[in-house]
Amino acid sequence: MNLIPSLASFFSLIFGLGLFGGGKPRPRPPFVRVIVHVASPSGRPVRNAGVVIDQYANLHWRQIRDPYHVEIKTDRKGVASIDGFFPGYVLIQVIANGYNTTGNYYKVLAPRQNIYIRLKPPPAQISIFPKSKPAPPAKSSSQPHGR
Repeated sequence: MNLIPSLASFFSLIFGLGLFGGGKPRPRPPFVRVIVHVASPSGRPVRNAGVVIDQYANLHWRQIRDPYHVEIKTDRKGVASIDGFFPGYVLIQVIANGYNTTGNYYKVLAPRQNIYIRLKPPPAQISIFPKSKPAPPAKSSSQPHGR
């Protein structure tokens, strides 16, 4: 009995007809390239800023099964770009030395989505301790010490 060739022909027939998980693959939605431009309060590009991009949800605010997460740095022109996101909502956080950390949700639809972020300076430092007053100057006496 020649069982192996008959099994091989049976599976090739099933896979060939697309009856067992084959068939047409579902069309994938087009990917979006996210280009983040990071600038200082005066409008100058901020180089070497950390940019964290998370795929948050699709266009109907439903979570995506395998969300895309990227952490990159801006180049000398203050630009960080990455592709591979689905159309929908992404969370973009920017961390740069000497500036306030910022983060917000953005809707990305176009094949090339430009997002402009202007960083703010950090707020003034707040302390719970009262400011100490300087000690008053020592009184000078004309009398010699030891009397």
